[in-house]
Amino acid sequence: MEWAYYSLSCLFNQEGKKPKALKYLKYALEKGLRDKEHIDKDSDLDSLRGEPKFKELMERYFPKKSKKERS
Repeated sequence: MEWAYYSLSCLFNQEGKKPKALKYLKYALEKGLRDKEHIDKDSDLDSLRGEPKFKELMERYFPKKSKKERS
């Protein structure tokens, strides 16, 4: 189900509907989407990357690991 929400996010973003795109991206992440590599490379989301809400979602669902955690 998470990929369906993700696809809707991409679709709405391509239509210039950023608020809806972000809402469906959030749904996708809430439902368990964790493919950050795909999200990072998907050009369908390029115009969202500068949005504060996009950055907030990425930080919430993909927190950066501290140096201590990486070791």
